[in-house]
Amino acid sequence: MKPLKLIQSFLIISIIVIVYSYVEANSGFQYSLPDGPSFDFPGDVAIDSSGNIYVLDTSNNRIQKLDQDGNFLFSWGSQGSGNGQFMFPWSLAIDNFGNIYVAD
Repeated sequence: MKPLKLIQSFLIISIIVIVYSYVEANSGFQYSLPDGPSFDFPGDVAIDSSGNIYVLDTSNNRIQKLDQDGNFLFSWGSQGSGNGQFMFPWSLAIDNFGNIYVAD
């Protein structure tokens, strides 16, 4: 990843952490991005090798993917125990091959 993109990614993560802290203190963990997705208890963040941002939307039992500028791309997941379903996921990681790991 280029240094400028890395800095941008860290800035986006910092903004998410600030927003998360504000949301936690003021509105019960719910937040909506302007013209984008809403989150209910965003629990973790990971960035892939292309700079895409994955936000673990814990209380909605889903993962939301944003581009490197923070624009919503898509989301997946629902509550349950089947493939692609989660029960209060709490951690997210992406390996060098782009595989996504979720702990719930």
